[in-house]
Amino acid sequence: MELLVERYGTNRLQAVISENMNGPIKLSFEEYGFEIDMFCDEVTREDGVCLVLEEEKDTFFLIINGCKINPFSRNDQKGNCDFSYMEEGSFQDGEWKRRRRLNGDEIFSPVFNQFTLLKVKLFAY
Repeated sequence: MELLVERYGTNRLQAVISENMNGPIKLSFEEYGFEIDMFCDEVTREDGVCLVLEEEKDTFFLIINGCKINPFSRNDQKGNCDFSYMEEGSFQDGEWKRRRRLNGDEIFSPVFNQFTLLKVKLFAY
């Protein structure tokens, strides 16, 4: 909860909902961003939502449902971007507790059709 309070009203906490979209939208942070698509064929819901909190320049928490996400680099010298890791989990007593680490196809083209809390770390190259 402290992370939300600290970032509320700043560019380090951004959200989108499907009612305000008619196509993919980009959420941009200091060094990275996410393209959020709630209307691609893989998404089976019509009530998509995505909240992204920048913990560090390369580390983010996402609350996501009914979305496909694609990270991007904002660094012109390093235009490619990928996940260092993607974890599902929860907060317990204010601490992140990983439930499982996603890999392979789960992070190659991540689509979420149920509410999921993620911690992701990105890298640019």
